[in-house]
Formats: sequence, C-alpha cells, structure tokens
Amino acid sequence: MLEKVSVPRPLTHAFTANLLRASGVRVEQVRIHRLLDETFYADVQLEGPAGRASVDARPSDCMALALELGAPIYVATDVLTAVEQARRDRAEPEQPVDMMNASAIVAQMIEQWPVGPKPVRKVDAPGA
Repeated sequence: MLEKVSVPRPLTHAFTANLLRASGVRVEQVRIHRLLDETFYADVQLEGPAGRASVDARPSDCMALALELGAPIYVATDVLTAVEQARRDRAEPEQPVDMMNASAIVAQMIEQWPVGPKPVRKVDAPGA
C-alpha cells in the first residue's frame, strides 16, 4: 500500500486530480495498451457530465493520476508479453532487487525534502 506524503503545494498529478474532481469527472481506469519502439502508450478512461472520453498520456502521468484517485491500472497482455520477450532477447541476467518498504521510502523522502523556502537574493532588472 502506498502512503500519502504531505507536500507544501500540490504536485502536477494532484492538481490534475483536483481539476477532474471539480469538473465532476471520474477516472474509470488507466490502460497501458501499447509498446512500440521501446515506447509505452497509455490512456486514461474518463466519465463525466459530457459522457465518456479517452485521453492519451504518458504512462507515468497516467499511473500517478490513477494512484492519486484510487483508479485501477491495467496493462495489456501483449504489452507484458513483449516486455518479457525483449528481456529474454537481450539475455539479461535477472538482477536482485534492492527492496525498500513504503515506510522507508516515505522516511527517506521526508528526510530529503526541503524544510523551508530558500533565501531570495535581490537582483536589479536589466537596464535598470
């Protein structure tokens, strides 16, 4: 389970989620539906007052939005198959994964997050 982290200002995916909520639009699902030339393609399926719509977007943006709103994320079987085949074709040995649980990730983010605003230095405008 992912943990919510408070940030001083909304990140882009939180801003987008707030816009959708304010507009009465619901994210039905995210679909990662295509892999072409090592590029993944995804879309967000929306439902709102104007009906249903599909919006093309980068998979990373789609997934961040889905996680923000609790929407399901689906990956097409042929995409998963293509990724597995590409891995086999490269004959990459499986690498051990350095696992961090969500609490450790959150603690690390909080530790590295800026504590306050950086000092502002006054600069004269050009030609002033």
